[in-house]
Amino acid sequence: MSAFLGKIHYWLYNKIQLHENLLEQILEIAKNKNFDVETLKEESIKIYGDRVLGELQDVIDHGNIHGWLKSRIDSVEGRLAYDVTKLINSQVVKIEEMEQIFKNSGASMMNGLEKSNYSLEDYYNLIFDYMIDGMPCDMVNEVVKSDEKELVWERRICLHKVFFEKAGGDVEIYYRLRDAWIKGFLAASGEALDYQRTEDGTNTIRRN
Repeated sequence: MSAFLGKIHYWLYNKIQLHENLLEQILEIAKNKNFDVETLKEESIKIYGDRVLGELQDVIDHGNIHGWLKSRIDSVEGRLAYDVTKLINSQVVKIEEMEQIFKNSGASMMNGLEKSNYSLEDYYNLIFDYMIDGMPCDMVNEVVKSDEKELVWERRICLHKVFFEKAGGDVEIYYRLRDAWIKGFLAASGEALDYQRTEDGTNTIRRN
């Protein structure tokens, strides 16, 4: 059965599981503060479905591989937006605490990679080996400049806003969390790299 699965399917599944783990770490902070995490999880699961665990070849719908992966991305994005919004609005977990979780995750992922003479384009590609931006066919990001000193990409569309709007939240929260992940990832590279994002969706990595 797994013969129908390619690298891209495992690549997407691994990104989904990374975000599931980030969400679990956020919920663990709330749990340690005696917040009723189980009720919160039940609410978001009722809307977006539960997390799927196990080896991809054992859990995926082999008759609808693309649709199944898309549904899993929507599920984790929806639950992340819902739970994060509720926790922030309830003043249970601060955005700064969530940012630290993402920053630590980024650093951990970089530390797990083999050291190499990465170009800025390599770093860009590595970032989106981990960060979710829809399915590959969505073509969310476009590199508009790439040289030895600077790489710039633009966000063509935002696929995350709908989840935060449905939860009554602000999608800027999502981008702050992802910024923290990227900064943690690049900081752990050992290089003098600077990352910036503007409100219009322009992202820049510079080598100092």
